[in-house]
Amino acid sequence: EVAVGPSGAGVMFFNCGAATKALQMSVVDDYDSYKYWFKSTPYNEVFLVTSCLKYVALINGALRTAAGLGPWPGDPAQLKLAIMMEDAEWCNPMEQPVKDFCAAYGINWTVTQKCESAATDLTSQLQAIDADEPHIIFTILSGPPGKAYGIQQDDYVPYAFSLGINVESQDIAYHADTGAEYHVTLDTWAPGAASTSFTLDWFDDFVTKTSRWPTYCAATYDAINALVVAIEATDSLDYADLIPYFEDPANKYTGVGATTAYYPKGAIDLELILGGAYAGEFSLNASQAYELYGDDLVDYYGYANFTDMAANWLGHARFADWTTLGGHVQHDTVYGPGFQTGIAVQWQEISGEWKKVCIWPMFLDSPSQAYWDAALTDEHGNWNFEYPGTEDLAIPGEWLTKFGP
Repeated sequence: EVAVGPSGAGVMFFNCGAATKALQMSVVDDYDSYKYWFKSTPYNEVFLVTSCLKYVALINGALRTAAGLGPWPGDPAQLKLAIMMEDAEWCNPMEQPVKDFCAAYGINWTVTQKCESAATDLTSQLQAIDADEPHIIFTILSGPPGKAYGIQQDDYVPYAFSLGINVESQDIAYHADTGAEYHVTLDTWAPGAASTSFTLDWFDDFVTKTSRWPTYCAATYDAINALVVAIEATDSLDYADLIPYFEDPANKYTGVGATTAYYPKGAIDLELILGGAYAGEFSLNASQAYELYGDDLVDYYGYANFTDMAANWLGHARFADWTTLGGHVQHDTVYGPGFQTGIAVQWQEISGEWKKVCIWPMFLDSPSQAYWDAALTDEHGNWNFEYPGTEDLAIPGEWLTKFGP
């Protein structure tokens, strides 16, 4: 039995599945009422798109090389990218950052096509995308449109390289159901990929018991175990003991899917710095950020200068118009190397069988190049690393036939 406070509250609640940042903002806007609410999986939509853009930058470089183009920005030629997305609350905030990223990293965004979240026919959208002959299609799909896309892309835009978010393509039956090949999506698990020392055994046990691959919501397993650890550490079921335990970064939980910690309430009131438009928004101060990210923060900013850069923790250092899309929200999961990163997976043919393999985070041998430095280092750390079991990216023959040298 969990202790109940005077207002009738007291039940700890762990969000396992909803990325929408607004849900976490309730903890900031009304802490007394929502202090019991924590996010376990996935990280919010700000960091979903951040992860996607990191691997887009790397894949863009690989595709440029395959197309016989020189490295950007030295070679001004640009690959074209179209967006195929659901018209949904968690998806819509991602569109502009993707377009901004394309402009900053030498990719020519051409068109965005949207569909309803229950759509099962994307004929009109894919025909419109085909008219621009893009090299890349960036997907932001979670429901039935994801499977429809897997089936229909080959009918209308078979030559385009598909990447982004497509939750349906995380499923073990995606290739069998759609015939889709080489699609890349953000994910949490893949056969043979170990984000922690527990991952492989847990993944195999999951498949044995269910005959399916786990999707991102399976990290509920970590949330339950993290709660058990907290109860045992505090010797309490009282929220008054459990909440401070979870709010302390020193108590991060190393589980199956990732190292999980929670953002504390930022110490800097951004309304005082940036004006009334930022009411209810807070930034981590330098000490809080350093406690979470340590030397990576020093390497990126120089810790001594970080105190004056509070807005970067509401928004993102790269794009000024991301300042309303900050992801560092109290009781949301900490994002970055060593914490939750997610992985990118690609459907590849392995020994005659189509399966998804982890292809990002990836380690590059020449990170000193300016392009890779920009793509691999941000305020969350240096991303030039990979998990055990990561495989090489595969570029489909259809793409090479149309766009290769």
